[in-house]
Amino acid sequence: MILTTQANASVSPVHNRMPVVLDESELEDWVYDDKFTEYVLHKIPPKHWRKQEYEQQSLFLT
Repeated sequence: MILTTQANASVSPVHNRMPVVLDESELEDWVYDDKFTEYVLHKIPPKHWRKQEYEQQSLFLT
């Protein structure tokens, strides 16, 4: 299952939301455990690191 949450520092320059992916083993907790649900909805994923030496260029001018 894929949900969205507030974007972290690495994604926020591009968009204000980002995906949170739940493993199959977490689905039951997502449905039945209110504390787990609150945790997931307020969890901010770790910062993504760029691993390539280049940066993708946009085809659109901003």
